[in-house]
Amino acid sequence: EASRMLAWLIKNGRSTELMRNIVREDGVLPLVTMVASEHIVMQNEALMALTLIASTILADAALQLKEAELAETIINLLGNPDVIPEILCNTLTLTKTVCEAG
Repeated sequence: EASRMLAWLIKNGRSTELMRNIVREDGVLPLVTMVASEHIVMQNEALMALTLIASTILADAALQLKEAELAETIINLLGNPDVIPEILCNTLTLTKTVCEAG
């Protein structure tokens, strides 16, 4: 539930400083781990939170995203034939955001 709280804070806090604090306190890894969850709602919450981070403070979070193996997580998700379209769409949105910002 702590990971879900992080995602909720990012989504609803709408604060750059809040996002920076979460990144500074190693909050990226739990969100990336949550993307690989078997629960669709948790995947979606994590993808949305990571997209907000990438669109707002990517420079601050880039190293943690790399160390948390976000790219590998995205590749696994996109290669899974059982992933629902909504999750695929949010995964592609995150990918696009990271590519455009970086």
